[in-house]
Amino acid sequence: MVRRTAEREDSMAQRTVVRLVDDVDGSDADETVTYGIDGAVYEIDLNRENAGDLRDALAPYISVSRAVGRLSGAAVSPARRGR
Repeated sequence: MVRRTAEREDSMAQRTVVRLVDDVDGSDADETVTYGIDGAVYEIDLNRENAGDLRDALAPYISVSRAVGRLSGAAVSPARRGR
């Protein structure tokens, strides 16, 4: 970004880095998992192993549940989508 002022010309660059941190163990997270229960929707940042553990833990319940649709909202980027 270049800012021009009456006094001088400044050249400035800025980079913002977002780092996902696993909410369970503090390691680098690979994805944000969104899930819902009892009418509330939650998001949690997890590494691959912890995301797999969460999905495995929910699998027996999901397999006998009725699907009622998908969570709505803004488009989710592949890094945040999971799986």
